[in-house]
Amino acid sequence: MDEQLDRKQLQRKLALCRRLTEIACDPATSSRLAKLVEELEHSLQEAEMPATDTDPDAEPMDLWSVA
Repeated sequence: MDEQLDRKQLQRKLALCRRLTEIACDPATSSRLAKLVEELEHSLQEAEMPATDTDPDAEPMDLWSVA
C-alpha cells in the first residue's frame, strides 16, 4: 500500500514540475526544473519495477566450483 502511495506522490510531483517548467521565465529555473523532472521520472520508473533480490551487476556464480 505504501508503494502505491509513493508512486502516486511521485506522479503528482512530476506533473507539478512539468507545469512549473512550462511557466518558468529564467533559464536557471527552467534548467533546475528539467533536471528535477528527469530525476522524478527515473524514481517513478524504479518504483514501477518489481523488486528483485538479485543484483543486476553481480557476477554469475560458478556452481561447479562450489563445494
